[in-house]
Amino acid sequence: MDVWYVVAHYKENIEWAKPFYSQTYVYHKGYEAGPTFPVLSWEKLPNVGREGHTYLYHIINHNDHLDDIMVFLQGCIVDHAYGKTVQGIVEEARLNGMGCFGRKYYPSFGQPYRGFFLFFQRVMKKKAPRFLNFYTNACFAVRKERILAHPKSFYENLYHMLNQENDPIEGHYLERLWLYLFDPENAIGRL
Repeated sequence: MDVWYVVAHYKENIEWAKPFYSQTYVYHKGYEAGPTFPVLSWEKLPNVGREGHTYLYHIINHNDHLDDIMVFLQGCIVDHAYGKTVQGIVEEARLNGMGCFGRKYYPSFGQPYRGFFLFFQRVMKKKAPRFLNFYTNACFAVRKERILAHPKSFYENLYHMLNQENDPIEGHYLERLWLYLFDPENAIGRL
């Protein structure tokens, strides 16, 4: 199985990506002219929509030629890893379909989550579970067939939600939704 890496970059040091530089797409949303080492692709994007905008951009523009495993990472991974490694989440994806940096369980009820519940229902076309199981960092590896389980138009609709401002609330909501998009069997919340 081949692996491609997608990095949402602003100004972070991405030296950690050197071991797989020839398989790495870097989408830069800052002011740097180019990478400090060669990568497969370096593309400048507008600084909107958080990392979700970047991931969706790649999925939409490479939908017909994704690799077997796609790894989506933020520019700084050290504070997101929770003791896991990039290779570790790739192996999880090989075995289980999806692997993520650190798992956290958050019961989600009450007014602060009302917007998320509405977003969930709008995107997933069903009611959100009372308790949500999600990753708080949007760094994950996923097998291609999990991505292709949704049509390209599905990702385009999400992309348009994130394409207007730098830090939209939908970007935070999407961070909590990746597990439901790509690993719904394991996304059931726990008490």
